[in-house]
Amino acid sequence: MATTPNTGLILPTPGVTNDFTGEQMEVAAFSTIDVHNHSPGFGALIPSTGIQINADLPFNPTGTAYNATGLRSTRFASQSSTLVGLNDANCVYASGGNLYFNNGSGQAVQITSGSTLSASSIGGISGLAAPASVAYSGGTYVFTSNTNIAAIIDVGPIIIRDTGASAKGIALQSPAALANGYTVTLPAALPGTTMPLVLSTAGLMTTAQLTTSQLSASAGILGTQIANTTVARGNMVAVGQQTSVSSGTFATTSASLVD
Repeated sequence: MATTPNTGLILPTPGVTNDFTGEQMEVAAFSTIDVHNHSPGFGALIPSTGIQINADLPFNPTGTAYNATGLRSTRFASQSSTLVGLNDANCVYASGGNLYFNNGSGQAVQITSGSTLSASSIGGISGLAAPASVAYSGGTYVFTSNTNIAAIIDVGPIIIRDTGASAKGIALQSPAALANGYTVTLPAALPGTTMPLVLSTAGLMTTAQLTTSQLSASAGILGTQIANTTVARGNMVAVGQQTSVSSGTFATTSASLVD
């Protein structure tokens, strides 16, 4: 007699086992074959090459959902376009080389964008991809367009506040009726003493001691804009001949006064 390795069937030996005993062995063997399902001890395990998946493979044949366990990885075939509709609800898949998840309504939610997470799918910054980045460090947001290169930010009015709790803010904004955009460049360094700021026609802001001509009416400062008793005589230019008059009485009958 012999025993099969995969199902443990006991087989009769032709010419040795009597007919009745052989018939009993055959009945037992066929009964085992009838219930075999290729699990360990019930037939040879089916190799991957022996499986042809030609339809959806359910993991809940009895109504109870089961997990796919022990997977090393899952490799998706990249679709030419995103999957839409209720037939693909709650699905994870790849399209155009990026990972997607379809929500319960069948709407595609992009998870990756190239080599980074898709910021637009999490309410973040669309189009943001390495080496550009936005980081938060030590209470400061840092925007970079490349490694160690600051990024340009295009925004509306900016409200600046102190970092204290409930601090009041100061808004910086451009004029509403601005005809053309321009650039203002701040001074390259702080002055050694307190000085006024001067803005050139090129938008360059500098600190400099203003000259007399810059303070003249041609520079936009009028005499009516100078408060009374604010200019000392020592800061005034000579006014020509000066005459000192003493107290007393003066009378003349001349119709034309001369030197």
